[in-house]
Amino acid sequence: MVLLLVGVAVLLAGLLVFGRDGKMLTYAALVLAQGTAGWWLRGR
Repeated sequence: MVLLLVGVAVLLAGLLVFGRDGKMLTYAALVLAQGTAGWWLRGR
């Protein structure tokens, strides 16, 4: 559930910042955020 919420938050932030979906920077941020959240959840 946490990874889903992180992913949706990043995609919405990318949409708000860039005004449209599909920017590579948004997808790079999504990969970074999902990886960090997964690493954090694994360590808990």
